[in-house]
Amino acid sequence: MADTLRALKHDAQALDAQRNALDASQASRELSQASHQFGQARFLQVLDAQRLFDQARPGYAKARGQRCLDSAQLFVAMGGGWRASGDSERIPRTSDQRTAAIGIGPAVTRRACAKAHVFVASRK
Repeated sequence: MADTLRALKHDAQALDAQRNALDASQASRELSQASHQFGQARFLQVLDAQRLFDQARPGYAKARGQRCLDSAQLFVAMGGGWRASGDSERIPRTSDQRTAAIGIGPAVTRRACAKAHVFVASRK
C-alpha cells in the first residue's frame, strides 16, 4: 500500500506538471493566433503553437488516467470491493484479480477513483 501511496504522490506531481504544460501551450497558442491576426506573427508560428498544444493534451490525459488507475489500485489494496451494475459478487482480492478489477469498466474506475481521493485527502 505504501508503494501505491508513493505512486499517487508522483501522479499528483506529474498531473500538475502536465496541467502547467497544457495551460502554457494553450496561452502560447492563443497569443500566437492573436499576433497573427494583427500581422505581428507568421502563420508558421501559429502552427507551431498549435502543434505544442496538441502534444500537451494527450500528455495531460495520460497523467490523469494514470492517477485514476493508481487511485483504484489503492482502493483495492485497502481491501475495498465494489459492485459493478449487475454484479452480485464482490471483486476478489487476489493479486491476479486486482488487475482484472481495474479493467472492469470506466464507471467502476471513476467510483474507485473518487473514493480513493477522499481517503488520500483525509490522510493529509
